[in-house]
Amino acid sequence: MLDKLISVARERDWRETERLLYEHWSQQCPLIFAPNAIAPWDVKVDEAKINDVLLHPVATAYCLDESAGADLKPLVVSCGLKEDGSRAGNICGRVFKCGEATYSCKECASDPTCVLCYQCFQRSVHKFHKYRMAASGGSGYCDCGDVEAWKQHPACEIHTSQTQPDDQQKSNEIPEDVSERVRALTRTILRYSTKLVCWPHGNDLPEIVSRVDLDPSLPPYQTILYNDETHTYDSVIRALNLSIHCNEQQAMLLATIVDREGRSSVRAGSNEFCARAKEEIQVGFLMVCQLVMLYPVVWYSAYAH
Repeated sequence: MLDKLISVARERDWRETERLLYEHWSQQCPLIFAPNAIAPWDVKVDEAKINDVLLHPVATAYCLDESAGADLKPLVVSCGLKEDGSRAGNICGRVFKCGEATYSCKECASDPTCVLCYQCFQRSVHKFHKYRMAASGGSGYCDCGDVEAWKQHPACEIHTSQTQPDDQQKSNEIPEDVSERVRALTRTILRYSTKLVCWPHGNDLPEIVSRVDLDPSLPPYQTILYNDETHTYDSVIRALNLSIHCNEQQAMLLATIVDREGRSSVRAGSNEFCARAKEEIQVGFLMVCQLVMLYPVVWYSAYAH
């Protein structure tokens, strides 16, 4: 598959490149993100498999190099750009790993959620101010360079908007074929992502996703609980206690996952089983707080994507 992908990308056959990637993602996402029938909220994410199976083919297409790994460093180096991707005037955007240190300036941050990574903090004036250090829960990102996140001093020395003498020259020197390839592949990724994220039908998939035979041993449907930013921890825990009869520890875990990730699977099984769980959860929330959270029944392949 990788040889074919490199070949069509080199020939600038973007329609075939898109077809190969979409077909690959359609087959692999349901396998990598397969549901846990016993505890559907306990999703084990295999980062190595995600890198090898999902990200490596994408990097291969960008770099036209099967040995590219799971990032775009070979492409960046070939264009003569900095490997760290730090360009003046950009927002840092570093995504924090769970437990990674974050820094928020008490004097300059617009609110406590505006934070810096270690590298940006050390290269900023905020290290001389009153600041707060915390451990990230994961999935947040560095706000360095975002003028709306800071009352003053929005960028560190790395991300200041002063243009370096060779920045424009390097930008102009990027080969046209590389520029075209980056645009085409990025459009392909965004089209697939937005189509799946915005797809309203939980029991079907959009036409861009290839139909594949799913593992019959896996539960075909899941009941999903979404965070509506309205319910409190206590109300969610009590509603789950009443509706799906889980113990308090399980309910607390589910509430934490929904708060952190924005959603969680609470039941997995047949369509009838998940629909019954949905009705029970609805009754539970109405009994506790007279407000209903969003909890659709979705096909597991749709949830995996």
